[in-house]
Amino acid sequence: MSKKILAICDKENLFLSRLRDYLISRSTFPFEVNTYTDISILLNDLKKGYIELALIDDFFIDAINEIEKVNVIVLDSGRYKQDKYDSIWKYQSADVIRKEILRLYESNESENTGLLDKGHKNYKNCKVIGFY
Repeated sequence: MSKKILAICDKENLFLSRLRDYLISRSTFPFEVNTYTDISILLNDLKKGYIELALIDDFFIDAINEIEKVNVIVLDSGRYKQDKYDSIWKYQSADVIRKEILRLYESNESENTGLLDKGHKNYKNCKVIGFY
């Protein structure tokens, strides 16, 4: 089974390459990482439908308002003032960013797919039949 794709779009190429290198160095990171410095190329790839999650710099906030079919997390450097998307503070360690990406993605997937965790409303009614 192939990995899901995380698209990271930022205008700072050095930031992109270092974050990408860190994320792919973690063997348990469940995404293939694609990086973009041009939002129009990312939007084109999003229309093709194979990107699972997009991590987008708040510099591109106007362009991301048209994204509907993909999970979006905003890399907030102080300009993001809306509540439409989840956001992660951009200027922190790559490990904290990685943990936040996974936490936000998992919480969105739980809401969208009905995965049952202890916080889910149907958790008490769930029975584990067996493991394979």
